[in-house]
Amino acid sequence: MAAPSGGLGAAAVRDVVDLHAVFVAWFAGRRADDGRARMEASLGPDFFQIPPDGRPLDRETVVTWLAGMFGRRPDTGIVIRDPVVLSETAETALVLYVERHEPAGGAPTERWSTALFERWPAAPNGVRWRFVQETWRPA
Repeated sequence: MAAPSGGLGAAAVRDVVDLHAVFVAWFAGRRADDGRARMEASLGPDFFQIPPDGRPLDRETVVTWLAGMFGRRPDTGIVIRDPVVLSETAETALVLYVERHEPAGGAPTERWSTALFERWPAAPNGVRWRFVQETWRPA
């Protein structure tokens, strides 16, 4: 597997890390001023996600859920590990990473996440998310 490149793949990896930091701040009740705008700017209009439970979610569902999570998980951490650029072209990047959720007082969970990005100069880091697939990672 390839390490992050200096091109679109590297921008996608930066956005994985940056956007999850926004999620942590948002869940904690910080970044009320720009957190939602930052999250929405990262998700393409046709974005969809398949979470570990296998139930597909469209962009509107994800954005609505995120909006409702403001301040609801103040002590939860998310750690991104081992990002790998699986494929990269001039316009897209496919990134695999481990996403670890560390809830206060609860058992941590990990998932493999594979995300497809497209070049979008107006988006943070110059990429926007098109698709993400998550699979539970055994402990």
